[in-house]
Amino acid sequence: MSADPSGARPSLIKNPYVIAFIAAAVVLAVLRPFLRRIPDAPIPIAAMPHYELTDREGHSLSHTGMLGVVYVAGAFSVGCSNSCREVLGALSALEKSYRLNNVPVELVAVCVDDSPDEAGLGGLLEGFQPGSSTWRVGIGSQKQLSPIMPAFYTNLTADIGGHVCETGRLLLVDWAGQIRGYYGVSEKGIDETFYRATHVLRERAMIASESGERDLRKIVNKKIVTP
Repeated sequence: MSADPSGARPSLIKNPYVIAFIAAAVVLAVLRPFLRRIPDAPIPIAAMPHYELTDREGHSLSHTGMLGVVYVAGAFSVGCSNSCREVLGALSALEKSYRLNNVPVELVAVCVDDSPDEAGLGGLLEGFQPGSSTWRVGIGSQKQLSPIMPAFYTNLTADIGGHVCETGRLLLVDWAGQIRGYYGVSEKGIDETFYRATHVLRERAMIASESGERDLRKIVNKKIVTP
């Protein structure tokens, strides 16, 4: 084969391999949204215990009142060590992520102290819960706290104060009052909690659309797990 007398290189546009590569890239870009699989929401693993607490503003915070809402809950004690601060830090990080992405997931922090001192409680929360915060802090007497404690702490003793937060975990609760999972408070655990909650929201929206029921509190999930 004789060389091109002009010395010019062959055009890449005419190269069949280049054309095939470009065509494949275009096809993959077009099909990518259709090939992406959104994971299913985690299945219910337990029923959230019925509880009757009060938030710091004096409003009721209860199992019944939270039906219809997808929320993440964590427990802490005012006198607890670093594990409680990790729980509060995780809730604070989740709030920022949910707000930034406009994800309607609520956050609940349950103080396990028997009728805690407001000054000490406020001092602890100051660094985690800004004035614009939307997460709620549940407080109550030991009698009021007892029903909800097993959800946070599996090896519960008679003395609940300060022990529950040693687990350092978050609960994801769906609109029907079912626990969908327990997640850590590390960076990986926070990310997983964020995405798992969005999957639960997606499932809730699908069920609401199929049932035609606007009041989500009336939607009964067939996968409800009873105690």
